[in-house]
Amino acid sequence: MKKSLLLVAFGLIINLYAQAFAVTFRVDMSNVTGFTVANVNGTFNNWCGACAPMTDANGDGVWEITINLDAGNHQYKFTYNG
Repeated sequence: MKKSLLLVAFGLIINLYAQAFAVTFRVDMSNVTGFTVANVNGTFNNWCGACAPMTDANGDGVWEITINLDAGNHQYKFTYNG
């Protein structure tokens, strides 16, 4: 019985760490001019310059994107025009 409970608990912990989370990145570009698109780059997309273009749907200068990321630590930076 104890072994079964231990296996179930271990399975739940592994499932939690393997779970993806919807993460929304936002960057205020309202004081930046001369660009057409903002991007988010990071360890989750191999620092690909234009692979995660962001949008500014309401035109307020705040660009955003939601990406499903695995649990854990991720490094990222914002760029513009790829």
